[in-house]
Amino acid sequence: MTTPRDTDFTGPQSRFWHGGHIARTVALDAFSLMFPAAEAFMIRGARTAHERIEDPALRRAIAGFVRQETAHARLHSAYNHAMEGRGFDALGQEARNGETIAAFDKHIGTRRRVAASAGLEHFTALIAKRMLEDERVLAGAEPHYRDLWLWHAREEIEHKAVAFDVHAALFPRGAWLSRTRAMVTALLLLLTLYWWNVWRLAGDVTEQSRWRTVAGVAWFVLGPVGLFRSIAWPTLAYFRPGFHPDGSGARGGEATHLGSGEDRLGERPGAGGFQIGHRAA
Repeated sequence: MTTPRDTDFTGPQSRFWHGGHIARTVALDAFSLMFPAAEAFMIRGARTAHERIEDPALRRAIAGFVRQETAHARLHSAYNHAMEGRGFDALGQEARNGETIAAFDKHIGTRRRVAASAGLEHFTALIAKRMLEDERVLAGAEPHYRDLWLWHAREEIEHKAVAFDVHAALFPRGAWLSRTRAMVTALLLLLTLYWWNVWRLAGDVTEQSRWRTVAGVAWFVLGPVGLFRSIAWPTLAYFRPGFHPDGSGARGGEATHLGSGEDRLGERPGAGGFQIGHRAA
């Protein structure tokens, strides 16, 4: 059973919630802008795959994955609404992210959608692992934001292998080529959206120049804290034949719980209030 997490997230008050640090706030806010559409993209692939999977354990894992991703989409939609109140064009940029992901999704089938989801889940699980293991990533963050990111990180690790296992089960022939090609495309899309979000958010910062903000974000993700730099080699491990996410060192203590609930799919993602509250059956 997936552990319920009920943590109040009453909404942000500080414009720069990461200890008053502009670049660190923007660096993490940029992720949130893409999450509602990205989570919905992965949920669509999981829902389609669920209908074709016969293995009961994997069906239950898919149902748990959908429930968790639905909660993530809802919380980050609310997060982005609050970001708008902090003086950023968050909803406009969230919509632009959604349009870009929808255009990508329109031209692919179930195989590429599930393969892209598998790659993205590996990448986000590595970022999640970094957040959980290196206190510097969230040091000084306001408690409700820190709790949100840590909650999301734990659940990313929990379900990091689900899309990979679905892809292997449905498309065993040519699985390596399929998943690695999709990983390249998915990473290019994710990183393009990320830096586009950083650029747009930096333009709304009036306290310092846009370029100074962008440089600060680059230092945060590529410098000593290295949210991106530190996961470069583990990301490349995905391209190794015989790779499986459970062997990447990102396994969480609750990883097996996803396969122990019901196999019914949860509700569809939508906006909601500021509360981290996900209960898996």
